[in-house]
Amino acid sequence: MKIDDGSTRSIHLDFHTPGFVPVGEKFNAKEFGDILEKANVNSISIFALCHHGYVYYPTEKGITHPLLKTDLLGGMTEELKKRGIEALVYFSQNVNETLSAAHPEYVALNRDGSPVNSQILLSGDELYWSWLCPNRGNWVDEFFLPLIGEALRKYPSDGVFVDMAGYLPGSCFCEACRAKMKSEGLDIENSDQHSDFLVRTNQEVARKLRRLMDSVRPGLRLEMGCFNRIGEAPLAKGVLSEFYLETLPVQVGWFMFPFLARYFRNAELPVMGMTGRFLKNWGDFGTVKSAHQLKIELATHLAAGVSSAVGDHLHFNGKLDKAVYKIIGEGFKFLKERQPYCVGGKPMVEVAIPMPKRFSTSAAITVKDKNPYSPMTDITGLTRMMTELHYQWDIAEADVNLNSRGAVILNHATCEMEMIDKIIKFAEDGGLVIASYEGLRAKGVEATSKWQKFLGIKSLSALDEPGTYYQVKSKALKKDMPDMPLYTHVKSLRMETEDDLECLAGQMLAPCVRSREKFYGHFHGAPDKKCGSAISMRKTGKGNVIIIAPALFLSYMQTGNPHHFTLIRNILNSFYPEEKRMLRTNAPGIVEIALSEKDGNVVVQAVPFVAGRRDMNSFETLNEAVAVHGVSVSVRTPFRVESVIDPLKNRKIKYTFNDGFVNFKLPPFKDHFLALLKPAGE
Repeated sequence: MKIDDGSTRSIHLDFHTPGFVPVGEKFNAKEFGDILEKANVNSISIFALCHHGYVYYPTEKGITHPLLKTDLLGGMTEELKKRGIEALVYFSQNVNETLSAAHPEYVALNRDGSPVNSQILLSGDELYWSWLCPNRGNWVDEFFLPLIGEALRKYPSDGVFVDMAGYLPGSCFCEACRAKMKSEGLDIENSDQHSDFLVRTNQEVARKLRRLMDSVRPGLRLEMGCFNRIGEAPLAKGVLSEFYLETLPVQVGWFMFPFLARYFRNAELPVMGMTGRFLKNWGDFGTVKSAHQLKIELATHLAAGVSSAVGDHLHFNGKLDKAVYKIIGEGFKFLKERQPYCVGGKPMVEVAIPMPKRFSTSAAITVKDKNPYSPMTDITGLTRMMTELHYQWDIAEADVNLNSRGAVILNHATCEMEMIDKIIKFAEDGGLVIASYEGLRAKGVEATSKWQKFLGIKSLSALDEPGTYYQVKSKALKKDMPDMPLYTHVKSLRMETEDDLECLAGQMLAPCVRSREKFYGHFHGAPDKKCGSAISMRKTGKGNVIIIAPALFLSYMQTGNPHHFTLIRNILNSFYPEEKRMLRTNAPGIVEIALSEKDGNVVVQAVPFVAGRRDMNSFETLNEAVAVHGVSVSVRTPFRVESVIDPLKNRKIKYTFNDGFVNFKLPPFKDHFLALLKPAGE
């Protein structure tokens, strides 16, 4: 098995054990291997160095766990080698409680000089780790890398997994970082320069590690999360062997993984989705999600065209939980049948969503007490809507080829000059451009001036109101919309536009901005004052440009307002170039449909999401497998189709062909539907 063949079904076997528990007393190598093999596991990450700072084998470079009862790493690697299961050896880089306690001078610092810890993440009641800075002291070269070299030389393994290879938001302002930045002519108060410097620090550790690994055994796999900002995935070539996308839904929501996958899969390295068996966070012992929910999460990996990993946490006694691996085994059997058709194909894409460079996709998204305007929630609101409307979308950078795209949608200040020129030509050639809220700006003053001239904006200013109203004027957008002013619950902008723009929806404000001194009833005030346009349209060449003042996609994610969804649906139905449409369907929004090309076939996947009711403080669970009926699809194909088959049941599906679309009805499905559209002549 090789990582790049798309068949990876991996376990990430967390093992963070404090020094006061005995470790490995019940480890049995044969039982360990039997459980993994029965569960269809073919790759696993096992621990050498954990967050507590302990090593799980006899070491001369680190601190062996004080109550280690057996050579745990040695026993695991030897057994995995016998069975042909690939083993990545895990090392925690910037989180090491033992090292940080012994050397507080190595700990990263906040701006105020206080030591960094992970209390800023999530709810703050789960994570107590300190954070190290690779620029403080020589611990990377004198401890961390030598320890990895020792383990690689001592035991048979297939690669290395390095965790915590980044800084937490708000750090690091230590004297070493300040001095290094100053010596390079950089300003630590410049957020872009500071962020770039910190990222380069960890990327240099990765490059050193790759050189070390190649000197020990060339070709080893390396997974390491230090190339995670938008714009930096290409830099991982020659260093990493693959990207892993850790997205436990209860931590980051259901829409983070699709967003990440549709960026990283374009970087010419294999991609692996990673969820967990837990109901909540890592190490949520005593919990395991239902087999159905696990299958749905793994099916979203298939829909994105990537392989899969599931996180577990080994008991300190060294025994795997058979009940957990019974459920994981069901999920991996489900995967094994489908991966040859779904993983590694070429995605069919019709909507480009550009993202700004430096956009963080790691720990920053889990910071608590965030600003009410969340860029990540705004973007995932957009991608959620595209998924529910069944458009095939991707995250784009400046080098994207827009020729096959029908629309470019922006809700961030993304564009630099190169991208602006490309989008202008795209619109003139017949494409649809939609820009919302922050997407009405660009990167830098000069780029913003050019971008707003293209959009038809004469002036743009912030509004103090926490939310505004819009009321649709355009007849084309009124279908299924209530004829009333609709509140957004999010910030908006005041737009003054050129005369050639058509106002599709007007904007209104409440009588006052709510405060303790001046307020209206229980909530925001009723609509009162007109405030220009909320949505306007401009013809540009053969195409159309739509500008939206409020952060409507953010509002949709936060409130689920169905009328925002209907409005965007109506905009796309009215202005999207029909010749670029790849898919028509009557499927409800709870069904994700993904199109790709592989081995000469068009691959159609459908994944349902039928969740139980939730309380305001609970999280969605998918415990019952409910069949979805009556879904029909029409798929535009680049070739004449000879047959439509379900490869899992080896059956043909009836279809018709007209106007370039293959039309067929999906049989009822509960977790994942798969069909191959085979070209004539096969």
